[in-house]
Amino acid sequence: MKGRRNGKFIDSFDFVAKCNIWDFDDSQKVDLGSKCDFVYGRPKVQNLKLNLESFDSNIVRLFCFLPKTTKGWEIWSQDHLYFIEKHKKYNFDFRVIASTDFNHLENILSSVPLTGIVAIHDLLKNGASEVHA
Repeated sequence: MKGRRNGKFIDSFDFVAKCNIWDFDDSQKVDLGSKCDFVYGRPKVQNLKLNLESFDSNIVRLFCFLPKTTKGWEIWSQDHLYFIEKHKKYNFDFRVIASTDFNHLENILSSVPLTGIVAIHDLLKNGASEVHA
């Protein structure tokens, strides 16, 4: 996405979901747009902590976090507790994707689904009439 200057095109949609974005600043808006209604991913990946200061609580409607799985996410609880503690200060709405939905996708794909696949499935399941990826 970097360097493609798709920001205005992305902002032309009614709702915008972004995946695995931990920091959102003005320098990215030319490429990614300024809209960000839904954020999908994990609140922390390795040393990348979600920078809540960079998200406008008037724009982001919901953070949707991937559920705890059996493969390689030993620090899931720690990551989510980190977000909940930060959440108190910023008052963002958030939820965790249902494990049953995640496991269903994992079974269909025969591998751990990418965050974008989880987001598309979740948006369609929750009322989106179409999704552009």
